[in-house]
Parts: sequence; C-alpha cells; structure tokens
Amino acid sequence: MCDHKNVFVVGGKTSDTCSWSFPDGQRDDGYIPDWSGFSEYGDYISFEVCLDCKQALNIDVEGILAAMNEDDEDSEEDEYIY
Repeated sequence: MCDHKNVFVVGGKTSDTCSWSFPDGQRDDGYIPDWSGFSEYGDYISFEVCLDCKQALNIDVEGILAAMNEDDEDSEEDEYIY
C-alpha cells in the first residue's frame, strides 16, 4: 500500500467559472463544485496526485457520482470533453 509521500500538487484560479464533463456525456459549468474534492473556494481549483501510485488524492468520488446522477435540467450532452 502506498503512503503517498511523493505528491504532486496543482492549484489555479478559474476566470469566474469552469466547466466539467461526466463519463455519461453530461456537462455543466459554474464555480468549482464543492462536492468534487478539487476545491473548497469557488474560483480556485486544486488537486493532488501521488507520483508513486498515480492516484488522485482526496477526491470525493461519491459526491461526483451523486452529482452525475442528479437530474439537472441545465446539463448538456456533448460528444467531447472540454
């Protein structure tokens, strides 16, 4: 089991909003979603990846799956991820 000591951290600030796509083709935009585990600050995105085991750390998979399964009338289907 990896102890995640070799971690790569990425952080940035979006220009007011960002967009995301789910595996089922739904896409949406807005502030960085707080259910994602990518940020807690609205415009700011951050994530960590362990370079040893190649695992994204502290991502809220359950929250992402729950959001994907919501019936969101604002979401769009698209052929590509952007």
